[in-house]
Amino acid sequence: MRTSTKWILIICLLVPLLAVVTCVIILAVSLDHEMILRDVPEFETAVRKCISARERSDVVISMTTMPERLNNARLKNSLACVLNQKPPPQAVHINVPYYMKRSGQKYVIPDWLRHCPCVTMVRCEDIGPATKYMSTLEYYQRTNPAQKICVIDDDMLMSPGHLKTMSEAMGMYPQVALCSHGMVLKNKGTEKVRFHLNHFCSSSQRILSGFGTFVEPKEGPEEKRPELIDIDILTGYQSYGVRPRMFDLGELADYTKLPGGAFFVDDVVISARLAERNIRRAVYTKLPHMSMQGSEIYEWLMGYIAPASPERSDLSITSNRYDTNNNDTVRHFWQQW
Repeated sequence: MRTSTKWILIICLLVPLLAVVTCVIILAVSLDHEMILRDVPEFETAVRKCISARERSDVVISMTTMPERLNNARLKNSLACVLNQKPPPQAVHINVPYYMKRSGQKYVIPDWLRHCPCVTMVRCEDIGPATKYMSTLEYYQRTNPAQKICVIDDDMLMSPGHLKTMSEAMGMYPQVALCSHGMVLKNKGTEKVRFHLNHFCSSSQRILSGFGTFVEPKEGPEEKRPELIDIDILTGYQSYGVRPRMFDLGELADYTKLPGGAFFVDDVVISARLAERNIRRAVYTKLPHMSMQGSEIYEWLMGYIAPASPERSDLSITSNRYDTNNNDTVRHFWQQW
């Protein structure tokens, strides 16, 4: 092989690699340093504070987890940050299936979770990511349909003040489903409606700012940022606040008429069901964002570079690595957006 041909082949191999590295660097820089929570409270300390708290929030936390996270620090850290809120939540519901449908893994409940006095563990069927909210909504639909419920992911850390601000915002806007990060669809009103990860609105104007393409509306002659900015899709990784009365829970739980990939994209499904009932979805721009630990951000970034491992359960780098499931489900509901 001639030298020139070798160099052409080397360049052809290096260009895509450099493009990927450049994107990751931009992404890493775009992740505002405030998204890294450095001081995670100890779980046992947070539990004691929660038990002794004289005041409680009027918000219930709803979440689920995966089998492998029951015995590592992620879930414990996430719960510690929730219980450490001032004031702590009214209740924490963690919906735990008996086994995971995708992998067949059983959920083996550790003693620290089974005996935690501040956490209500609800055993249920695995219905995919929607497991994190379905049982909680059903319970409060029977007992208090107006209950404020904050839905979170188990690998994110609740920043100080997040719960208090969520409670205040839900009190001011009781008819709105609120979040701190939401997606805005393109080509709405057509069958070619599209989901784009870079077309979003966030309460933090710095998180992923290097990738964002959505142009926010401004208010008044001074062009101030509005308190609420309308979005289409609530994104669970940054939490969202809803109430059971906003839903037809029979429709929300019914996936039989939806595309197969809808099972993996609960954010799109819950947002579409809200849209069907003309429930406004909006980013509350004063809501503190959820955080990660530095090591988790590194792991998350690397997940987009390395090939998806069948051993990983994280949907963002496995089943939802590409936008196929999101777009198939968004287009199924194209008339609702």
